[in-house]
Amino acid sequence: AAAASSSSQWMQLLQGFAQLILDKRREIRTRALDGLFDTLRDHGGASFDGDTWHVVFAGVLMPLFDDIHFQLSADNQLDRQWIASVGAPTCLAALTALIRLCDVHWAAVSTLLSDVLKLIDTCTQHGAEQVARIGVEGLKQLLAMLGPKCTPEMWLTVAQAVRRMLAESMPQELQCKVDTASTELPFDSDRVVGQCVVQLLLIDAVRSLLRERAVEMPGEAVQLLLEAIQESQQFAADFNVDTTTRIHMKRLGFMADMRHLPGLLKQEREATTVGLETMFAAVQAKREDVELEQLTARLIAECTTIMAGFARKEQQVVSFAERRAKGEVKDSVESVELERDVAGMRPIVVNIVLKGLHALPAPVFRDYAGEVFPALIRLVASPAPVVRSGVQDILHKQITPMVVPEDEPDSV
Repeated sequence: AAAASSSSQWMQLLQGFAQLILDKRREIRTRALDGLFDTLRDHGGASFDGDTWHVVFAGVLMPLFDDIHFQLSADNQLDRQWIASVGAPTCLAALTALIRLCDVHWAAVSTLLSDVLKLIDTCTQHGAEQVARIGVEGLKQLLAMLGPKCTPEMWLTVAQAVRRMLAESMPQELQCKVDTASTELPFDSDRVVGQCVVQLLLIDAVRSLLRERAVEMPGEAVQLLLEAIQESQQFAADFNVDTTTRIHMKRLGFMADMRHLPGLLKQEREATTVGLETMFAAVQAKREDVELEQLTARLIAECTTIMAGFARKEQQVVSFAERRAKGEVKDSVESVELERDVAGMRPIVVNIVLKGLHALPAPVFRDYAGEVFPALIRLVASPAPVVRSGVQDILHKQITPMVVPEDEPDSV
């Protein structure tokens, strides 16, 4: 009975703090937020058991974030100035304080990882871009804190949550058919742009996570993150090739402040980069907890597809430039987009694909040489010296030993 009474008293105190965190007065908000999380930090370890922490999350922290999100929701009709000056900073401060609290009492609250990730997920899916950005920032803080503390099971929980965040924030409305006779967009432009921003931020968070922690993560978690990134890349690629729809959307005001057509070129490139980096790292490390043969085949297939597509588009750009110089054609939206695409993909081809193939263990390259070689040869005639140099390096290191006996001098 005494324990129940003590728990009830703690809840009354904590709920009192939580109710004041959205007070109109700045000093009250600040002191209430500090009071709530300072109390949990200073007394949670000695006074709370696992059950009490679950009650605190369910009865204080989750409702607090629900209230903050409601205040920031479009349905609440609050002015943008309030959201920018009060709502968003309060949300960020509360989320940051929550993650610091988890860091201090991780042994006691680690079983609540799914709940913390759910709070972050709710932020990332919020209609207001500022709140969605805060959610991704909270995710990055959580991942930085979790690094050395995560068990394989926790990493799997994180990977599943991140994949869900990427899937739920995908701007699916961009797949809708735009009627050429329509005078307005069939979706909320601000919301879709916000989702596009969240995709880029999440991809960046995954990139940092995989670069820093992939070796500590179980193969299943790495595979989940890789699949999530590739889904984002494919979605962006499908939208980017539909130039006609992008032209119509531009005319109707979508991303109207952009000089070029609206597109997901950066999302496609960034996701492609993360996916390739992750697969190359796994193959080079000879990870035993992934289906390495299948992963290697997928990596090589993607590399050859990228090289072949880049070579084709690069040749189209060269051909168009020659015809333009003769006065046969003029610049068009399509030609400008093609040039942008080639310029954006060149660093990926050079810095990721060619350097990655160059660094592959010789036996792995030899197994797939028949698939890689034809795509490499198409790049020999590239107008970009940096591309030709990358191809030459691969031919020298990987191909020459396959065709020149070891006792013969290397003349390549």
